[in-house]
Amino acid sequence: MTLCDLRHPNLMEWKLNLHANKAADGYDCVTNMTVCDLRHPNLMEWKLNLHANKAADGYDCVTNMTVCDLRHPNLMEWKFNLHANKAADGYDCVTNMTVCDLRHPNLMEWKLNLHANKAADGYDCVTNMTVCDLRHPNLMEWKLNLHANKAADGYDCVTNMTVCDLRHPNLMEWKLNLHTNKAADGYDCVTNMTVCDLRHPNLMEWKLNLHANKAADGYDCVTNMTVCDLRHPNLMEWKLNLHANKAADGYDCVTNMTVCDLRHPNLMEWKLNLHTNNAADGYDCVTNMTVCDLRIR
Repeated sequence: MTLCDLRHPNLMEWKLNLHANKAADGYDCVTNMTVCDLRHPNLMEWKLNLHANKAADGYDCVTNMTVCDLRHPNLMEWKFNLHANKAADGYDCVTNMTVCDLRHPNLMEWKLNLHANKAADGYDCVTNMTVCDLRHPNLMEWKLNLHANKAADGYDCVTNMTVCDLRHPNLMEWKLNLHTNKAADGYDCVTNMTVCDLRHPNLMEWKLNLHANKAADGYDCVTNMTVCDLRHPNLMEWKLNLHANKAADGYDCVTNMTVCDLRHPNLMEWKLNLHTNNAADGYDCVTNMTVCDLRIR
C-alpha cells in the first residue's frame, strides 16, 4: 500500500488501479483532488465535502449542474451564467424570485404567474406598465397612481369610464368625447353645467330641468328664445328685455295682454286690435283718450 492507496475516497475503485497516482474517477493522489474538486463553482464550499459528487449547495459533479441550474424559468439564459445565483434577467436562485416578481403591484396575483414578464392583469415587467397605465386619457395624472385601477380624477380602468362619463345627461353624445371634461354640447363635468345652464334668464327655474335644452317656461337654449320672445307684438322692443315676462310697454307674456288691453272702455272692440295703441274707434292707450275725448266741448 502507499499513502495514495489509503487516502482515496473510493477504496474499491482504487484497488483496481493500486499504487497509481490517478484513479479511474480522475482522483489524483498527489494533489488529493478529483475532477469534480476542480470544476466546482464555489471551491471553498466544496472543500468541506471534498471528493463528494454533490456539494452542500446542491452542485452535482456528474451533471455539472446545481439546484439553481435546474429551477430557473429560462434555462437557455441561465446556461450563460451557469452555477451563479443570479441570472442575467435578475433571477435569484436563493429567493427563487426575479426583479419582475418583486416590482409587480399585485404580488399575490403575480405569484400565480411567477417569473413571467406579463401578469394576468396585463402588467408587463419590461415596461413596468399595465393595460390601465396605457389606456388612461390623462397619462401624466395617472402616473401618480401607477398600476391602480382608479385614477385621482375618478377614472376606472375596469369600466374604462370616469365620474364624468356616468353623470352626463346625454350619454350617447358624451361617448364621442369620452373622458373629456367638456362635451360637444358645452357640458362641463367639473361644474356639472352646460352653456344653456349658464345663459338661462331664470337660473333657479332652469335648475329644475338642468342640462335640458328647453326650460319649463318654454325657454329654448338653442335659439336663446322663449315662447314670450316669439309671440310679442313688438319684437324689436321686446328684444331690449329679452326673456322677461313683462315688456317696457306693459305687455305681459303670461296673460298675452298689455296695460292698454285691460284699460280700454270697449274691451270687445279692443280685442279685435289687441296690443295696438289705437283702437278702431280712435281710442289711444297712451293718452287714454279717444277721438271723441279730444273733440268734445
